[in-house]
Amino acid sequence: MPRVVFLIEDSLPHGRVGPELTPTLWSLVESGGWNPEGGVSVLASSTYPNHATFATGRDVASHRIFTNDIWDGQQFVCSSTIGPVGGTVFQAARRAGRSTAAVLGDQTMVGCMGASQADIHWPPKGVLPEGTELDCLGYAANAAVIDALASSDALDIDLLYIHMNDPDSTLHKFGPDAPETVERIREIDDDLASVVELLQPKWDETVLFVVSDHEQEAVNQNIEPIDLAAELYRAGLPGHAHNEGTIGIVYDSPGAASIKTLEPIEDAIDLDHTNDGTAITLAWSGPGRVFGRSNKTLAGQHGSPRTRTQVATVSGGHPAVANMATFLAAKRPHATDYAHLIANLLDLPLNR
Repeated sequence: MPRVVFLIEDSLPHGRVGPELTPTLWSLVESGGWNPEGGVSVLASSTYPNHATFATGRDVASHRIFTNDIWDGQQFVCSSTIGPVGGTVFQAARRAGRSTAAVLGDQTMVGCMGASQADIHWPPKGVLPEGTELDCLGYAANAAVIDALASSDALDIDLLYIHMNDPDSTLHKFGPDAPETVERIREIDDDLASVVELLQPKWDETVLFVVSDHEQEAVNQNIEPIDLAAELYRAGLPGHAHNEGTIGIVYDSPGAASIKTLEPIEDAIDLDHTNDGTAITLAWSGPGRVFGRSNKTLAGQHGSPRTRTQVATVSGGHPAVANMATFLAAKRPHATDYAHLIANLLDLPLNR
């Protein structure tokens, strides 16, 4: 039975993966496999919904983390305070007697993924230890994640989740096409090389997935941000609205057909319907236009279908890598696929 390592490089652009800019990742692709078109995220194409899916194998209507912030019945709160509904791979592994660990660069991911259920999780209880090296937006730097890996027993675990936040922070701050972003992606690939080196003593036992959760698009600073709550009010429509990147979400919504009629909305879909006949509706803007004035201060954003492409690679020394590579290459993998691939590799009783 293999050791499975699932490494998420948050926001790493699929189109930047290649021998020149990401030689370490490219060498993993060449020794293992990938989907050259990339994988497909859940919607919203935001961090917490996709990480909840990575940990559960289920889409947003099941685990209930629709966007980074969710409606708790009275207000919008960070989804880490509630966590995913239903079972996780960590729970399934415990039932099967497999060991698990999660070392996460975004501390709120502990709650969003249900990672406190793992045998080892870092940062402890989702709180960064004092003195932790931080990235440009205040999350744990990749170097801190690597140090946490090296100084724990996580490398001897059956199933290890690693989250590296630096790509996401860099793209948010500088935008996807900035020279600073390109240079940082080179450095991030060096960080990946350090992780691969830590994995080497058990490489022949390892299946290593390296993925991203979404991409980003440039924010057009000259376009007025959308205030979705104000748009609902002006149109006389009900609902609790929240602005988030290039998407907005409406709970107790009149439905996507009504939300689409709002002038600044490019399109909308209903993610779920409630018992009282209302909907949870996701709306998105045109290219480069964000929801909420605070989101305009960043140069890159995500959330809409335009940023759904995920990096989708597999490597390692275990014989199962060949089958995993065949699966990834056969058709574009969806974010919901990975937990089930892991469950098959480790013979876990994962709840669907």
